[in-house]
Amino acid sequence: ASTNVLKVLEKADYKVARAGIVEVILGTDMVRHSEDIKALSIAYTVHQEAFAAAAQEHPQELSKALQEDSKARVKVLGSLLHTADISNPMKPWDICAFLADRCLEEFFAQGDQEKELGIPVQMLNDREKVNRCTSQVGFIEFVITPLAEQMVIMFPTLSFLTRNLSLNVERWAELWKNSFDPPTEDYEKLMARVNKVVSRCRAVGPLDQDSLTRQSSAQSGMSGSDSVVTEHEERR
Repeated sequence: ASTNVLKVLEKADYKVARAGIVEVILGTDMVRHSEDIKALSIAYTVHQEAFAAAAQEHPQELSKALQEDSKARVKVLGSLLHTADISNPMKPWDICAFLADRCLEEFFAQGDQEKELGIPVQMLNDREKVNRCTSQVGFIEFVITPLAEQMVIMFPTLSFLTRNLSLNVERWAELWKNSFDPPTEDYEKLMARVNKVVSRCRAVGPLDQDSLTRQSSAQSGMSGSDSVVTEHEERR
């Protein structure tokens, strides 16, 4: 087929390319998430000097190192695809809130069907029990932050990922407070978790002044995106 970009490869090279593509795609499976982050950290440690050189505008050293280490190369490529795949909490707030709402609606639709079939409702699928705002804080805290940290350590130019992440996790907490007026003790506990996430993000990619200004504006009131999410919250 004319769309077969691998047809120009020799058989041996084709097998290597295909195996790499398959492994990278399998790397998007959340079952492998924690394991792959550990493997990524090891790959960075082994090739730390090459990553540092790439950050100083000498990418050829990293390219050479990864060409010589096929396992590390595939792991790095897989991490880039996996990061893109679950990147909505690392996007600007308007996109982050919209995509989070769409994802949760999909989970809830599955939960509705699970109830109709009389089978156990999986975690995050029960619209009567899951709070959108706090579920996103947990998702960012336990799933996204470890990956974002490692990606920014390896590729400092991706610092916008942790920058957006820190802004968004605070925004979810603020939205929860404004929408549900939780007890002070509960809000303080959540903010303690949020502050730890923000500290971790700043440690690998400090917020610039523009981000701090947006952060202040975000906490001063809710935008149209907040209203969209709040509308769904209030229907629960």
